[in-house]
Amino acid sequence: MRKKVNLQSTKSGFTIIEVSLAMSFIAVLLIVIALTISGIMTTFQKGITLKSVNTVGRNLISEFTTAVNLAPSVDSTSLCNVYATGNTDECIRDGAFNYIFQERVGTARDTATGEQVDGVQYFGLLCTGKYTYAWNTYYGIEAGQYISLRYNPGGGTLTIPETPDNQDTIFRLIRFEDTTYNACTQNVDSNYNIKADFKSPTAARPVIDMTTLANQAPVQLATPREGFLESSESDINLDLYEFVIFPISQDTVTLRSFFSGTFILATNNGDVNIVRTGDYCDPSSAGYTEGQTSSQLNLGSGFNYCGINRFNFAARTAGNNV
Repeated sequence: MRKKVNLQSTKSGFTIIEVSLAMSFIAVLLIVIALTISGIMTTFQKGITLKSVNTVGRNLISEFTTAVNLAPSVDSTSLCNVYATGNTDECIRDGAFNYIFQERVGTARDTATGEQVDGVQYFGLLCTGKYTYAWNTYYGIEAGQYISLRYNPGGGTLTIPETPDNQDTIFRLIRFEDTTYNACTQNVDSNYNIKADFKSPTAARPVIDMTTLANQAPVQLATPREGFLESSESDINLDLYEFVIFPISQDTVTLRSFFSGTFILATNNGDVNIVRTGDYCDPSSAGYTEGQTSSQLNLGSGFNYCGINRFNFAARTAGNNV
């Protein structure tokens, strides 16, 4: 007898429920992996940002300390006798501090809340007797309250910024030789008061004229040095938000002048506000795209590119008047 052959074969497979469960598991696994990678990238980027701020901050401390160390002691008596003819005694008691540190303070809009913030620094000058530093803070640039420098490099008079409405030409921090305190003395009147056209927040943008001395003698100045706020760690833009020098003191025996100061360095991303209560960076700020704020599709990612730190430094001058 022939054996019947069943041509109908039986096939086994997954049910719809099993496939759905498997796909759900894979989806959850992919989401967990994506969130983990995102968290790692967020932590990495935040670390790079903070490292950039701290590295530039340490470099600035070294720069300011070295500049003060190279400077002669502040001859406050001579400065006061020459320039503060109407109030020499007060100038001497003050250690001629108005000829060393100057700033303009005003208000700025908090980009996170839209409120006006009082007591923010726009710009300032530090005259050490060897080098002079001029800076424009983030708040000053944003408010259009920034300082310019006019100088003669030997081939004609230049003014920086050359185009006042272009923020790319506005310097953040520059250094130039100024052994006569010329940049600072021109902003103080004979009664030892800082002039209103430099200090008042309602005054026009001042221009530091380094083309002539106080006696109108012409001066040629080498190109000021810039790039102090550039980071080798990343291409994130950094700004000074405040730079303050405290009143100096002088050793009566060695005549060495003691400088101390503090500055706040931060990114210009993340809607930084140094007077905000709590986190100085806005957690809801938009992301970072080539130095500019991106669209609201990146809401919150700007926090990863936000870093801020306060630095202190102290240094003494060489102790001689050369």
